[in-house]
Amino acid sequence: MDNYSVSLAWSDEDGGYIALIPELNNVSAFGETAEEALAEVEVAAEAYLETCQAKGIPVPQPLKRPLYSGQLRLRMPATLHGSLATMAQNENVSLNQLIVSLVSEAYGYRRGVAACQVERNLQGSPAKVKPQVANAVGRRDRARSTRRRG
Repeated sequence: MDNYSVSLAWSDEDGGYIALIPELNNVSAFGETAEEALAEVEVAAEAYLETCQAKGIPVPQPLKRPLYSGQLRLRMPATLHGSLATMAQNENVSLNQLIVSLVSEAYGYRRGVAACQVERNLQGSPAKVKPQVANAVGRRDRARSTRRRG
């Protein structure tokens, strides 16, 4: 059972946690607590693997998390490339630094919005964008507009 990935999620329908192992044809188990679901899915996975071995069915290999180099090749319209290069020059940073900064901001913003959606689902009330996320975006936009005017 070692090294297989396990997905654990709350199920409103079942009133408990569901643990599943994607590599093993989505072998799954229920538990009233997360710990119970994880223990149960381990038992189910062992039974599945024993059945595969007994019937001569090839045992699926665990998924491995890929290692990332931190580099990627990105294609974009020439006009966007030019605009970003100009922005980087105006901000006195490399194009790479600017793109990493912009992607990080967007990623952080989306994670903040996603966290608010999860919070809303847990609380059953409308989500509010966390003030620090909104303020950070507002500060960045004000700084850019000030630089353009100045």
